[in-house]
Amino acid sequence: MQTRFLSALALVAVSVSVAACGSSSSSSSGNPGGADQVAKTQVAIENATSVQFVDKTSIGSQQQIVTGQFSTTASEEDLQVVGGSKIDVRLIGAVAYVQTTSASTLEGVLGLTQSQAVAASNQWIMLTKADLPYFQIVQAMTIPEVVSIYLPLKSSANLKGDSSVGGTPVVVISGNTTPSSGITAKTTMYLSKATSLPVSGTFRATQGKSVENKSAVFTNWNQPVSVTAPTGAQPLATFKS
Repeated sequence: MQTRFLSALALVAVSVSVAACGSSSSSSSGNPGGADQVAKTQVAIENATSVQFVDKTSIGSQQQIVTGQFSTTASEEDLQVVGGSKIDVRLIGAVAYVQTTSASTLEGVLGLTQSQAVAASNQWIMLTKADLPYFQIVQAMTIPEVVSIYLPLKSSANLKGDSSVGGTPVVVISGNTTPSSGITAKTTMYLSKATSLPVSGTFRATQGKSVENKSAVFTNWNQPVSVTAPTGAQPLATFKS
């Protein structure tokens, strides 16, 4: 499983996937139909211009919920660690904005000192290409990044038949992701029969006694996205001065 930017920002156990150290090793237990469907879905995702989603993660008693909308020109994610910190990240053109209640997040990810991070908590911070963390945001806030985590490897993908999700006819596909070092990671996706785009997905990874469960719902594919720049945002350099 790929570690996404908001997960890195949260800096809590729930945000570090037990499958983050996956490799390309996998079992070859899939079927040709499954591999073909994964290929179709990958193409559909790459060609998509926007999506809205709700992604839930739990590890033990810790939970986080990420809601977002991504497009090729503007994106936004809101993370809530249940009983903990909140993070809002927006990307508009070549400018990123971050606001969080967690000072430790600002220290660990944006490179602020403890006193700077305390002062910057709950403030909108603006980042550009001149700021190194900006590139981490850009790499993570893409449609393939938020969706592909739920796609099984072609070599392990199995078609499980047709079903329906919320009235949408879907194809069900399941398989392994990228397990290694004693990790078992399995995923199931529900793909629109009409477009091959994901409607929802589930993911479960285990390593020893650690278990991570994820689920996501994807909606409004290729529909307009509206993300507004926050007022009062200040450059990252301002908080470091």
